[in-house]
Amino acid sequence: MADIWDGPPDVADGSRPFPGGAPLPYVPQGLVRYRGIRISPRLQGYLQRLDDYAAHIRARIHWTSGYRTELEQEELQLRYESGDPSVPFEPLPYELSKHRTGDAADGETFPREATKTIGAYAIHIGLGWDSREPWHFELPGRGYP
Repeated sequence: MADIWDGPPDVADGSRPFPGGAPLPYVPQGLVRYRGIRISPRLQGYLQRLDDYAAHIRARIHWTSGYRTELEQEELQLRYESGDPSVPFEPLPYELSKHRTGDAADGETFPREATKTIGAYAIHIGLGWDSREPWHFELPGRGYP
């Protein structure tokens, strides 16, 4: 079962107070924890269906990323620019990323041979998925070609 994570109350400028007076990045209220990541409640049922389907075909998904702060997205951009092979595509600008709202999740599929089957199922249930970015699942709206 997922827990609602509301975090500390926001202050007027959208940041949150941190001990010593430094603000923390804004984190949307109402995110839920799901298998080690924070996501929007809207995405939770989809990920559960993917996990159930993966188990049905004797596979599994290790969820690695959900909600991201702006700083985390910037760090991902810097890793891409430095040639980090674990970031093969340039990340979207933060304001366009579904990770900003918790409406996207990244996960590794095991065994790897099940990736396209699980991706096809993701599309079938209404998620965005693209074989060029096979670890990424998101709620509709970005429009994959």
